[in-house]
Amino acid sequence: MNRIGYTEYMLLGGIMAPQTAALISKGLRTLPLRMQRHEESGLFVAEHVSKQGYVARMNHPGLPSHPQYELGQRQLSGSSSLFSFVSFEPIAKLKEWANRLCYFKIGVSWGGFESLITVNALETDKDDRKPSVVRLYVGLENPKDLIADLDRAWCEV
Repeated sequence: MNRIGYTEYMLLGGIMAPQTAALISKGLRTLPLRMQRHEESGLFVAEHVSKQGYVARMNHPGLPSHPQYELGQRQLSGSSSLFSFVSFEPIAKLKEWANRLCYFKIGVSWGGFESLITVNALETDKDDRKPSVVRLYVGLENPKDLIADLDRAWCEV
C-alpha cells in the first residue's frame, strides 16, 4: 500500500469523483454520433458562409477551397465544426452582426452543444483596410436554422 500511495500516485494523476466519472462515461457513449453531427453541420454552414460577400478568406480544412485541403484529406479522419473566416468589413459592423444572432452565443469554448461566435480585429501594417477574424463553432442545432440566423442578422446590420 505504501508503494502505491507514495510512488505510483503521482503517475496516476488526480482522482476524480464518482459523479464526474459517471458523466464522462455517459458522454463518451454518444461522442461518435455527436462528432459526426458536428462535422456534417460545420461543413454545411461553412460552405454557405464561404459564399457570402463579407468573407475574404475561409479557414476550414474540410472545404476544397482551403489551401491545405489535400493534406487534410490525407492526415485527418474528419473535421470539426470549429472554423473561422477573415473579413474586411468594419469590426463594429461584424460585432453588431454577432450580437444580433439568436442561435449563436458570444464565446470561445468548443465541444458543447450550443453554437458560438467571436469577432476579433487582426493587427496589420499592410494597408488601411483592417481585417478581422470571425470564429464560429457550430453546435448541435439544425444547421439550416443557423444559416437562416446568420443571414437574417446580416440583413439587419
